[in-house]
Amino acid sequence: MPVAAAPSGFLYRVGLKSDLSELVLGPPGARWILVASGKRELARGTLRLRPEGRAAAAFQVQAGAFSQEEPARVRLQKLSESFGVAGNVAFSAERGVYRVLLGRFGTRGEAEAFVARLLEAGQEGMVSEGAPPETGAAPPVITVTGEEGAVRRLVSPLDLFAAPGYEPIQVDGKPYRGSLRVLVNPRGTLSVVNRVDVEEYLYGVVPAEMGPKRYDAIEGLKAQAVAARTYALAHLGQFEGEG
Repeated sequence: MPVAAAPSGFLYRVGLKSDLSELVLGPPGARWILVASGKRELARGTLRLRPEGRAAAAFQVQAGAFSQEEPARVRLQKLSESFGVAGNVAFSAERGVYRVLLGRFGTRGEAEAFVARLLEAGQEGMVSEGAPPETGAAPPVITVTGEEGAVRRLVSPLDLFAAPGYEPIQVDGKPYRGSLRVLVNPRGTLSVVNRVDVEEYLYGVVPAEMGPKRYDAIEGLKAQAVAARTYALAHLGQFEGEG
C-alpha cells in the first residue's frame, strides 16, 4: 500500500491547479487507491471529482493580482478598511499570482454591484465565483464518480495513488511522479497538489530549467540541482493555506 512518506525526508508539495469546479483523472480501466480521513479504498476507471455543494451561489470580487504575497495583503487591508468588507488572499497555482478577493455575496448581482463601487472609486474589480465557507460549516466533501457511475463522498483532503502497474499518475496528459492531493480550497473549489519526494522533484525540474536539449555539462547539472533543491526547501510551506 502507498505511504505518504519520502525517502529523502522531504515530501514536497507542488501546486498544479486551483479553483476547479471539476477534475477528471485517468483513462478507462485505471486502478486507484484513495485515502481520506485515514481510510483507504480502491477505485477503478476514469475518476470525476467535484466539490460537493461548492459555493456556486456565493461570489467574491477580485480586486487585484500580484506576483508577491506581501503587496497583495497590503492591498487587501487597504480595501477592506476603505469599503468595510472582509476578504482573503488566494494563491493561483496555474497563474502563479496572489489574488485579492473581497466579500461574500449571495448572488452575482450583489457582487457586480460591489464591482461598480470599486470602479467608481478608481479601483479594479471583477466577479469571482466561489467564496470561503461560513464559519462553523461542516468539513468540505469531494464527490468521486468512478467506473459504472459509482459515487463516493469523501472528506477533503483526498489523496490519490495510482495502483501498482498503473503509474505514473497523469494530469491533463502530463505524467507526475508521486501522488496527488485534491482538496477543497477556501473558496469552495478544488485545488490539485502533486506530492513527491524532493529528490524526484529534481528529476523533472532540473532538465526543464537547463533547456530542451540534452545537457552534457555534468558540473552545470550539479550546480543547477543544488540551486533547485535549495529553492525548493527554502519555500516549504509558502502556500500552506492552499494545501
